[in-house]
Amino acid sequence: MSYDALSRKTPVQMHICNYGVHLERIQFGVLTPAGVKDADAVPMRMLYEDAGKRMITDAIKHEELGEFYLIIETTDMDDAGAVESDTDSLFVVDIKAVSPTACAGSCLESAARSSGCEKDEEFLKNPIWQAECLSTYGKAAHLWQAAGDDEEQLIEEAKKRLPKIISMFGFYVDQSQNRMGESGWDWIMSPEKRTALKEG
Repeated sequence: MSYDALSRKTPVQMHICNYGVHLERIQFGVLTPAGVKDADAVPMRMLYEDAGKRMITDAIKHEELGEFYLIIETTDMDDAGAVESDTDSLFVVDIKAVSPTACAGSCLESAARSSGCEKDEEFLKNPIWQAECLSTYGKAAHLWQAAGDDEEQLIEEAKKRLPKIISMFGFYVDQSQNRMGESGWDWIMSPEKRTALKEG
């Protein structure tokens, strides 16, 4: 499977690039005398519910990025005109990571221009809006994806993975994003930030 070619053979089909399949095998939670229980849910806020749902976490601190956000986004494949047969999935859910602090400067300005909000003072003060803008612009690391016919089930599957993704963030962002070998770090940072980190 790939990000642009998903078909349904089971109710929920999950996809993580590269060695991400091994990340799926890691049991993550809180160790108790009775065994491992699920970690506490990560708080999220709804950005919109119209043409597909989009939810976002609070800012998460990170040494190199400054801070980042995780976004859960659903795509209605029927609305997108991508359902051509009974075997095609009706919904695709993605978990993406975005970082306005790591894209500050020309990268964020380009994303703002594409949305027509580069001169909006509220945009310049609102990192949640900036994160959503960067995600729409494509400046985001794809960390997990699943396809199926039950949108709510897919969203719950995504939410369950957030604590592990936050704890093992570097491993998830290390994953290849395309066939050119670019990792999530290349997609979540501006080129200037990426260069500065490599040289530093």
